[in-house]
Amino acid sequence: MFNQSSLALSLLFIIGVYSFLSSAITRKLQPDAKGVIAYSSLAQVALIFIEISLGLYTLALMHTIGNCLYRTYQLIRVG
Repeated sequence: MFNQSSLALSLLFIIGVYSFLSSAITRKLQPDAKGVIAYSSLAQVALIFIEISLGLYTLALMHTIGNCLYRTYQLIRVG
């Protein structure tokens, strides 16, 4: 469905880039570990949006699975 609408893909790409930049900047300003993990996760989701908008569906799926496993490990480690 996304492949048929260039407007939807462009909008998804713009949202992904904006979300990535804003969360990456905010992540650097967070003093606590859980805040860093939260904004880092938001940046990863934004990258997944960018991957989907570029038509890289398999990469987006692998990125989602890898990110879920890694963030789970981080949250368990931080406590």
